[in-house]
Amino acid sequence: MRFPEYQNSWETLKLRDISEKVNEKNTNNDLDLVFSNSAVQGIVLQNDYFEKSIANRNNLQGYYIVKPQDFVYNPRISANAEVGAMNINNTFKTGLVSPLYTVFRIKSAKITPQFLEIYFKSKHWHSHMREIANYGARDDRMNIKNDDFYNMDLQVPQNDEQIKIISFLSKIIFRIETQKKTIQNLESLMNGVRAKIFNDNDLFLGNKKLQEIGTFFSGGTPLTSNKNYYEGTIPFIKSGEINSQSTEQFISLEGLKNSSAKLVEKGDVLIALYGATSGEVGVSKISGAINQAILCIRTEYNPVFIVNYLKFKKEEILKTFLQGGQGNLSADIIKSISIPIPEGEKQKLIVQLFSNLEKKLEIETQILGKLNLQKKFFLQNLFV
Repeated sequence: MRFPEYQNSWETLKLRDISEKVNEKNTNNDLDLVFSNSAVQGIVLQNDYFEKSIANRNNLQGYYIVKPQDFVYNPRISANAEVGAMNINNTFKTGLVSPLYTVFRIKSAKITPQFLEIYFKSKHWHSHMREIANYGARDDRMNIKNDDFYNMDLQVPQNDEQIKIISFLSKIIFRIETQKKTIQNLESLMNGVRAKIFNDNDLFLGNKKLQEIGTFFSGGTPLTSNKNYYEGTIPFIKSGEINSQSTEQFISLEGLKNSSAKLVEKGDVLIALYGATSGEVGVSKISGAINQAILCIRTEYNPVFIVNYLKFKKEEILKTFLQGGQGNLSADIIKSISIPIPEGEKQKLIVQLFSNLEKKLEIETQILGKLNLQKKFFLQNLFV
């Protein structure tokens, strides 16, 4: 896929032809600004990313010095960095990175750094990395020799075509960032509306414990070693999927009958009890089965009202019942929570307001998903 005004073939260059390895270290401890190379956020200040310094500031002599527009490769692999994270320093600051990282600097006028930045957001360099990697004892890190790394082939157009590609994709990336901001603003608005409503005692007749207005149950997990249990059509909802329209895994009727997994219906209230998702809550968008990490509340009260109240109380619930954010919630904890009860007509109006906001958020999130798919499509096809 190319712009029609360009017909010349792209030139094949080695990474070593257009860059040089940065070996300069913080020998005299002159610098103490430390970067982290995040697969999602790129190169960021370590203090901002972790909200504290991970590196020992008294022992930074061995760290590499990274200047603006230098590239940094982090060999740690993850779901967001299949062969490690490759990013450019766009912070306009000079700082340091761990000696576990590889740092290189563009030295050739044949390539624009921003073009290479965009190229490394595609997957066209992944095959080279997998071919040269020696995973060794640690399979969460790419173990790669420098000579092999810099032997990477790059397909490079003329500079004016590079600039055209940069301009085009930058517009898509900017649109994605503005869409993320729209979603963040909408989420802030929803939080503000929840606070306004649930702090207004005049709207409510009184309070009831959740255990008074519903039935509660959690599920279980079919035996993972039995493949027959996972070759069915019943969506198996995990704690990270309680607000999703689909699931990654399905179980069979046999798996359901031979385990503690329980069926939930579309419209049930689901709460995550365990781990990083503790306290997440949603109205189930599908019928399926749940495991032991999810609590289902089935009630005649409007589930949208209950879910928004629990979202409003989430931080207080975690602070009260989980020490330092660690640990698990339980059915007894959730049952003990008091929920305000509005008069029927007021409840309808409150639910309508929340439903409208949630529909708007869902639409904006779908738009973001389509923009990301568009970006992925162009990244993969522009560099073929």
